[in-house]
Amino acid sequence: MKPHILFLATLLTSSVLLQADLIHRYRLEGGVTDSIGGIDGTPTAATTNTLAPLYTADVPAGAVSGAPAQSMEVGMSNGTKKSGFEVKDESIISLTQGAYSLWMKADSMSGSDIIFAPWTSGPRILGLNATTIRVFAGSPLVKLNLSISSNTWHHVVV
Repeated sequence: MKPHILFLATLLTSSVLLQADLIHRYRLEGGVTDSIGGIDGTPTAATTNTLAPLYTADVPAGAVSGAPAQSMEVGMSNGTKKSGFEVKDESIISLTQGAYSLWMKADSMSGSDIIFAPWTSGPRILGLNATTIRVFAGSPLVKLNLSISSNTWHHVVV
């Protein structure tokens, strides 16, 4: 998999029908800085088993003013080396009152590609095959397959 990813995490402080507050935002422009909540992440480093992510100017067309000017490219050596980023504070993964918004674009995918997954529990987005991603979320657990097109930006909200 070689997706370019823009990742914005949103958690709500009250009911969805009342008000939604953005409390974490990762623009992924040259790093994994949380510009709102201060819980920064760490990109993978170049080692024997991992690659450092690349930052490119490939972003969704028609982005609003102030939108990220770069995206993070991961999965350049799929099957031989891992790449991406991690946020070690799992408090941002709680979905008791919140949602995650992820922009993604994949050149290709297979059934074992992890797009988004916390270390222990929480929502997961996996590549199921070349044209489908599978979202796991909620309690009780819901599994949802979503069709995607190669080399096309998709907005996924969990």
